Amino acid sequence: MTKSGYRAAEGAIRVWSRVDPKVGEVQRAVDEQRFHVVAESMRDLVGPKAAHQFARLGYSVLVGFELLAADGGTDELAWSLDQVLQAALRFAGR
Repeated sequence: MTKSGYRAAEGAIRVWSRVDPKVGEVQRAVDEQRFHVVAESMRDLVGPKAAHQFARLGYSVLVGFELLAADGGTDELAWSLDQVLQAALRFAGR
């Protein structure tokens, strides 16, 4: 599957999860696992409370990109996620 096909599938699954409770349950579990990985990755950089906030921001960027730019390139996504990382670094005083 191409990267754009993957993003299109992610978006379609998110729409499906809104109308099928079983799919929604799985989607929420996957989101929680992914979010946890991101938050844990940020914890040492910005502390536990801010890690949660920066993880939510970064994950929101990813999900939004999946839904809005399924056919677009990844340059914009990389730029957006880099902005989240740069904000976290500024927050941490680095």
